[in-house]
Amino acid sequence: MKTTCSFLFVVSIAFRAFAQEPTSQPTNLVFQNFTLTTFSGSFTPAAGNPDGYVALFSASIPDTDPVDGTEYAYNESLGNAYVVVNSNSTSFNIVDVNPNKTYYFKVFSFNGSGAAIDYLQNSPLYGEAYALPSPILESNQTPVDVDEDQDLAISVNFTDAGFGVGSIFVDYGPLEEVDNIYDIAEDGVDDNSDVESLQLTNTSGSTYEGTIPFSEFGDLGLIYIFRAYDNQSNVYVTTDPYIVVIFKDQGVSIPYTSFGSNLSNYEIISIPLDLDLENVNIVLGDDLGPYGDKKSWRLFQYSAGQTEELNGNSTLSAGKGYWLIAKNQTVIDTGPGSTVRPFVEDLETGWNLIGNPYPFDLDWDDVKDWSSAGLGDLRVFENGSFTTRGELKAFEGGFVMATAGVQLVIPVNKNPSVNRVHRSEVNRNPLGSDHWEILFKIKNGERQYNLGGIGMHTEASEGADQFDDFTLPRFIEFVEINHNKKFHNIPFSKDIIPVEENHEWSFEVEANAESELIELSWDNSYFGVNKEIYLWDVSQQRPINMRSQNNYSFNKTLSKPFKVFYGSASFVNERIVPEKLVVQHPYPNPSANTITFAFSTPAGISDATLDIYTLQGQKINTMRVASTTPGYHELIWNGLDLHGNRPVHGAYVSVLKLGEKVFSQRLILK
Repeated sequence: MKTTCSFLFVVSIAFRAFAQEPTSQPTNLVFQNFTLTTFSGSFTPAAGNPDGYVALFSASIPDTDPVDGTEYAYNESLGNAYVVVNSNSTSFNIVDVNPNKTYYFKVFSFNGSGAAIDYLQNSPLYGEAYALPSPILESNQTPVDVDEDQDLAISVNFTDAGFGVGSIFVDYGPLEEVDNIYDIAEDGVDDNSDVESLQLTNTSGSTYEGTIPFSEFGDLGLIYIFRAYDNQSNVYVTTDPYIVVIFKDQGVSIPYTSFGSNLSNYEIISIPLDLDLENVNIVLGDDLGPYGDKKSWRLFQYSAGQTEELNGNSTLSAGKGYWLIAKNQTVIDTGPGSTVRPFVEDLETGWNLIGNPYPFDLDWDDVKDWSSAGLGDLRVFENGSFTTRGELKAFEGGFVMATAGVQLVIPVNKNPSVNRVHRSEVNRNPLGSDHWEILFKIKNGERQYNLGGIGMHTEASEGADQFDDFTLPRFIEFVEINHNKKFHNIPFSKDIIPVEENHEWSFEVEANAESELIELSWDNSYFGVNKEIYLWDVSQQRPINMRSQNNYSFNKTLSKPFKVFYGSASFVNERIVPEKLVVQHPYPNPSANTITFAFSTPAGISDATLDIYTLQGQKINTMRVASTTPGYHELIWNGLDLHGNRPVHGAYVSVLKLGEKVFSQRLILK
């Protein structure tokens, strides 16, 4: 049997109804009412009276036509053009154009509106408008530098194919003192005492000349622009300022005063000139002697994470910092060079050693404001240690930390308040507050380091941010604090974290000076009573209550890793229990008075006994702790025998018994 099946397909097609397309385009596009920055246009309506027109305006031929069903708003972009008419109007105004430039137009008729709008896209009305000619700067023969005390001879050529050149002015001022060189050009009023104006003289043809006295220059040079008027008072202003620097034939003297041969005599210097001859032996060697005698003077730079000594053929540049030490007092001159133009440089991620490129002090907050985000505070070397300072002094340099992609911009403008006190106060809020910190001061011999610490802040992150600090590059002798966190392989020296109830910091103290004794100190005057905080000497298993003590001295060969426990009493107390038995050397030894025997005991050691013997084995004193708890303990021998008498000077032996362990040590009584 054969079965036949029939299927009925119903297809629904949606038709979009557009308005009737216009039959013609407008005609006769004309332009009028030109100024240097504006003009207007109009055209003749299209035959058939379409509903309206879309006119496109562009600095190049419009590359995109309007699409049916899409209605465009005034000033909306369409391809490379903008809509300047979207109605039944047949005229328009154009603003903010540049003189001496051609602009392009297309005009389309349309019918309908909204989704039904239909454009006539064939053969749109096309036109070109050439913006009004203005005075044109043909050439500027003015020198880019002048010798000291030499007046500046301005010589410039202007032409105007429109109304002709009327008058030419030069607006100028000291480079480092002018805030806005366009002050007069913007409003025609001289309301800025830093900007002066000079009308130039038409000496021949298109040449205009004038003279600016050297007395109008600043320390760095002169900045100027031109204002050119045509005979209809239309004005053209040069868009980029010109800078004239000062050539110093004799160079400048570097005010290095720390002559000597100790580490504290090192200074970080800078050269505030673009030198004609940059060779170390030429710049410094003519005054300090040829480079090579390391007992006379030495020079170092820091670059790409390394400190390296320079040689006589190395080059010196403005904006760089250099470690200098010189033994014999003399006058140090740089040799000839020009003052530095506005200084810009891309920094390396991490530490950078920079120098002041100008011969005057700079406010570091100004530098940070002008530079890109991620530029840290300024660290300078003073009296043998690093410190934070709010100004970069003339002829000096310092270290700055930069995150990735930082561009250093050093503004040329002088700041009259440059030497104000730098506001980098410690957050001396009680522990447990929304933001608090503790700064550590570390001293090893003559070396000090004051930039380490810990703390908390509600806006801090676990990673690197503006609240943290980082260990500075090592230079000859150093003392430093290094947390177990790093930024681009550079240890944190100060670690500020988000607020927590309890926390444990870990760090190491490192130093290489001859002295074995290191002193770690802190200010505990503002700690309050809300939280416990203990320093923990990991090697000695020794807790230091930072609330009751404000310093801790230790031997750098015996103690290196440390922890700080912060939080509740239960959190801290659980962590200041020794995990192993540690017995320290008696101190002081030799001694004229008392001798301390310090030890840390873990659980399981119940008693401690200290006996003092002569070298002949006679016991002269004994001390005993019947019951010891896990923790740090001290037994102090007062230097007397069992009868309260002072033994004769000489050698003795101490025997300390801790449970089953016995420790003996030779003692000297002075």
